[in-house]
Amino acid sequence: MIRFLFLALSFSQITHAQTFNYLKADSIQISQILPPPFSTSSTEGKADLAQVLQVQSTRTELNCARARTEISRSLKSFYGAPFGPLTPEEILAADDLMVKVLVDVQYLGDNAKTVYNRPRPFVADPQEVHPCSEFVKPVSGSYPSGHSLEAHIMASVLDLIYPERKALFEARSMQIANDRVLAGVHYPSDLEAGRKLAEAMMTVLERSPAFEADLAKHLSQTAPAK
Repeated sequence: MIRFLFLALSFSQITHAQTFNYLKADSIQISQILPPPFSTSSTEGKADLAQVLQVQSTRTELNCARARTEISRSLKSFYGAPFGPLTPEEILAADDLMVKVLVDVQYLGDNAKTVYNRPRPFVADPQEVHPCSEFVKPVSGSYPSGHSLEAHIMASVLDLIYPERKALFEARSMQIANDRVLAGVHYPSDLEAGRKLAEAMMTVLERSPAFEADLAKHLSQTAPAK
């Protein structure tokens, strides 16, 4: 109980300095959506680490090469070529809307990392966990995964724009998230936390009049001529 009260107070203290586009500091209660991460010494924490090591033992350099293209968190790097389904024209058209979404999402997600402050796998076990070669080691907390959060949010927004490609976006979001475990910089439970947070944020986002207006404007500008 004391731990959850501390988390609630921490989120209250650090999320009010941001200017938001669609979400608000108190739009969602992150401490009520996400439980604290597993401790390194717990049974669950050890199982989490074992999965990281299992994936590490089977990954290839091609897998790592793909993960390196996803380090930057943007619509282009996540959903553009060579691994995403969007064309350069589609990325250009949707980028302004997506940047506004990501400003809010990244701020809240990064604050969650600060509050939970879970050590990355390569920090918790530097002898066994080896990130992909030439991979930039993140210095932020591990939980929740920002890449998982943002990949799933972007997929949900793209679902609203291109519903006929929903399956492609969802598959790509899972690939981006899973590549963070493959790269040795996240635990599987970090990915699930990012997905859950994205789901909660998307529910609030779709109720935002400002987002609804910007989405409608985007759809009207990209609708095929009749």
